Amino acid sequence: MHQRREHPSRGRREAHEVQLLDHLRAHGATDRAALAEALGLSRATVSTLTRDLLASGALGVTTGSTPRRRTGRRPELVTLNPSVGLIVGVDLGHTHVTVAAADAAHVVVGTRSVRCDVTTPWSERTRIAAAMVRSLLATRGTPRLLGIGVGVAGSIAHRETVVTDTHDELQRTFGVPILLENNTRLAGLAEHVWGVARGMRDVLYLRLAAGVGGAVILDGVMRVGARNLAGELGHVSVTDEPLACRCGKLGCLESVAGRQALLDAAGVADLDLLAAALAAGDRRAETAVVRAADAAGRVLAGACTALDVTDTVVAGELTTLGDHLLTPLRSALTRHALPTGAEPPRLHLAQLGQPAGALGGIGALLRDPDLALPLATTAAS
Repeated sequence: MHQRREHPSRGRREAHEVQLLDHLRAHGATDRAALAEALGLSRATVSTLTRDLLASGALGVTTGSTPRRRTGRRPELVTLNPSVGLIVGVDLGHTHVTVAAADAAHVVVGTRSVRCDVTTPWSERTRIAAAMVRSLLATRGTPRLLGIGVGVAGSIAHRETVVTDTHDELQRTFGVPILLENNTRLAGLAEHVWGVARGMRDVLYLRLAAGVGGAVILDGVMRVGARNLAGELGHVSVTDEPLACRCGKLGCLESVAGRQALLDAAGVADLDLLAAALAAGDRRAETAVVRAADAAGRVLAGACTALDVTDTVVAGELTTLGDHLLTPLRSALTRHALPTGAEPPRLHLAQLGQPAGALGGIGALLRDPDLALPLATTAAS
């Protein structure tokens, strides 16, 4: 029997198609010129690919928000087809459960958040999240659900029971792929996909809240490390003082710059009272905040030096202290970074707030090659 020979250009076209679709999965709406530059393809090739993928229904188009300088017109952007379904993100935080939903074009279509007690069992948080997901999907006419990305407060290393139980409960309930990650790491990814770090190649993310954690983005990829501990900046040692940390060590960054540690050092009961004390010029409050900021800045500077990263993002409820925290933190980052003669590492304030962890779950799933999206491509036709 005669065997059909593949045309040599067919393999190249398929590879280019995969490249283009993967880029849009990771980065969302992009104009054709930027696609050509990012993929290393000619504009003519990108134009042909996008034309055919639009015709097949794999892609959609939208309009950019910023007009072009030369023409004054807003550019046409290409996206994955938003009608293929929704991806949901869930953040099981220490004191909240947050859910968010977005389409394949990276358009966030809704969020929900409720407070919960720090003692609420993980199984109950998961049931709360499931009910919130059903409610959120119902507002969209119950569209096709493609997958759920879940962020869990605290390191997920060596927490097999929490990870497995949460995964299995959500998969039984919804019957879709489930991805689990540390919620702070996912919040850092969300800032890279939707927030202040969008477009940055390398970023270090630090969250200062009830816990202290972080994320490492290198070459545009969220890193997890050999033991799933990448980004655990809160457990870097910063002092020889016997300050107990919940991880079991002494002198971790969290034992100095975590919310409760900071409140105890300042002698106040909550962040509102701390802000009032700072506004009144209370010396004890100022000393506690500067100490926490200096410790955080030193940890960030060390990580920036080790990884050669020039952009950092700080997030979390402690950032509501404003310049009382951010000015000494920025100073410490500059002072402790390796002096190279170039610009010191830059400090950016996170933009996404509470939904960040849930949004990161969506971003992680969109970047997961194991999640198949029902896109009608052209290479196989």
